[in-house]
Amino acid sequence: MQYNHVIDVLPTTVELTGTTIPDTINGYPQMPIQGISFAYSINQPDAPSKHTVQYYELHGGRAMYKDGWKAEAYHPKTYKLRPESGPDTRDINFRAPLDYNEDQWELYNLNNDWTETTNLAAKYPEKLKELKALFGQEAIKNHVYPLKDFHEGTPKDRVKPQTVLYGQSSSRFPVPIGKLPVKITANIEITNTNNEGIIFAHGDLFGGNVLYIKNGLVHFVMNKAQKEVSLQASAPLATGKHTIRVEFLTDKVRLLADEQELAVMPTNAAKGLLGNTAYSVGISVGKSMNSPVSKSYSGPFPFTGKISTVVIEQQGK
Repeated sequence: MQYNHVIDVLPTTVELTGTTIPDTINGYPQMPIQGISFAYSINQPDAPSKHTVQYYELHGGRAMYKDGWKAEAYHPKTYKLRPESGPDTRDINFRAPLDYNEDQWELYNLNNDWTETTNLAAKYPEKLKELKALFGQEAIKNHVYPLKDFHEGTPKDRVKPQTVLYGQSSSRFPVPIGKLPVKITANIEITNTNNEGIIFAHGDLFGGNVLYIKNGLVHFVMNKAQKEVSLQASAPLATGKHTIRVEFLTDKVRLLADEQELAVMPTNAAKGLLGNTAYSVGISVGKSMNSPVSKSYSGPFPFTGKISTVVIEQQGK
């Protein structure tokens, strides 16, 4: 098995095409091309790898490859809780970067385990130490430092006090969600007792929230890593216009219809389930435009009644 990296593609193409790369372009000196051509492997498929050392870095995640061994550390793309954290005080505008020293390094022997299934960090600590030190050297040489996480250098998301979405979606709308409380109100019309479908959805099968009507009953499902928590009405809605609201409060999550509480649960039972999929994946109105947020329905599941607006209210900044 030969090791190659994406930076090897250009030098390989240059060699195979016989292209000459100029030292200067329009008077500007060019940086040397990195990477090693693997054109030799076309006629020598069993030849040993010529690319033996390679560093990786992306959003603070690091890795170091050398002679078949690879050390790597994943840097989580997440937020810290505010110091005054309560049941769920994650705030997208509170960005305390995670400590890189807390990242867990792993070690793999790609010669025998190219799918990286067996972490050998505990078994070969000296090899891990060697590769971590080598990463530091390569990082200095290639101007990697200072490390920057997923959010560093990006503007803070603007959390609006009110966002109004109209009708049925033809696309998903990114809506930054801040700290609690958050209220989402849907103004709908039941045109007949058989109406059903998605009122709004954000996220997908791996996490998010969805408000829908099925078998005449209003359901609100919160999904985190395919673990679902739900609120459900006990009686169907009559035909006519209705206001359905979901409230994420500091102490509870409520589902209401026409100002009457249908169901409630403590906020700690839904901890982390509001999530930021409303921004990263977006909110769709009138149908699910991703994979189903809940296993209780399938496909887009379009709403067969009428939706006037979906209004999201929160603490704006």
